[in-house]
Amino acid sequence: MAAIAKVTAKGQTNIPREIRETLHVKPGDLITWEKSADGVVQIRNFADAGKGAAS
Repeated sequence: MAAIAKVTAKGQTNIPREIRETLHVKPGDLITWEKSADGVVQIRNFADAGKGAAS
């Protein structure tokens, strides 16, 4: 699944609905941004980050 979101001048972005639903992210939840050595970035729901959840 791919989605596009714009980054504001303040570095903020909205998480597209399909991604929020896939990650089970609700207002107030924390998310993690994980960058691998090869430059791939994964976004995870912080509550699931330690459980091996796919991004």
